[in-house]
Amino acid sequence: RQCFSCDASTCSKTLACEGKEDYSTLKGCVSELICSASNSFISQLPGGKISCCKGNFCNSAVTASAGPQLVAVVMISMALFS
Repeated sequence: RQCFSCDASTCSKTLACEGKEDYSTLKGCVSELICSASNSFISQLPGGKISCCKGNFCNSAVTASAGPQLVAVVMISMALFS
């Protein structure tokens, strides 16, 4: 399983997903638990809509910008649910 990952300037870096990371978001690989949690907890926060997809490179290499609050929420959620 692989997906695209973003850094400060581009979203074209490839990333090998690990363990139960079967899904991808705009920024990288996540587990199904993160995607299902995003539909309840995270979606209630401002700017908290997270789209998940399943499959190699399904998250495209499109450059996009997420607000710092959203990035922080995703990182905290990943730490809590992984």
